[in-house]
Amino acid sequence: MGYHSRTKTPCSHARLVGSCGSGTAQAFSVVNAYTYIIGLGGNIAPRQDYLRQALAMLEKEGTVLRVSPFYETAPWGVTDQPAFLNAAALWQSDKTPGDVLHFLKQTESALGRLPARRWGPRRIDLDIIDYDGPEVHTENLHIPHAAFSRRLFVLIPMRDILPEYQNREGRTIQTLIKQCSDKGSVKPYTGERHVPHAL
Repeated sequence: MGYHSRTKTPCSHARLVGSCGSGTAQAFSVVNAYTYIIGLGGNIAPRQDYLRQALAMLEKEGTVLRVSPFYETAPWGVTDQPAFLNAAALWQSDKTPGDVLHFLKQTESALGRLPARRWGPRRIDLDIIDYDGPEVHTENLHIPHAAFSRRLFVLIPMRDILPEYQNREGRTIQTLIKQCSDKGSVKPYTGERHVPHAL
C-alpha cells in the first residue's frame, strides 16, 4: 500500500482555482485553510521510501487530498546524476505560505537532506508549486513557483491531481504541458531499481 493516486476529494472536477460543479465555492474549501500543490522529488535510494515518508509527514500536519502516481524522470539542470522519482500532492493546511515553507524545509532535514550543489543529487526535495491564495513574492519564496511551467516533471504529476488546473493567466494545465520547452523523460514508475545510496 502506498499513496499512489489516493483521493479524498468531494468533487470529481476539482480545481485549485475555480468552481466545483455548478456551485460557486472553491473545491476543497475549508474555513481558515489553504489548498497547496506540493512537488516532491528525490534521486538517492530508497527514493520511493523518502517520498512516502514525506507524504506521511504532510498528512500529520494537514490533510493530503490527492497524490499523483510516482514518475521516474530525467535529471533537470545537472544531468550527470541518477534519475529522479517525482510526484505531486494536493495538500490542505491552515499554515500560511511562509509557515509551509518552514515546515517543508524541516521535513527535508528530518529525512536527511544535506546541503549540496544546486540541482544536484538529494534524498528529498519539497516545493510549493501553487496554492489557492494571492501571489507571494519574498526573498525566499515565490508562489506560483517561478520555474514550474518549464519543468515537465512538475506539470505531468500536477495534471494527475488537478486536471482542471488553470494558472493565474487562465492557461490550463494541458496548455502548459504543450507549451513546455522541457523534453526530459517522464515515465510512470514501475518499481525501485538500483540507485546509489550516496553520491
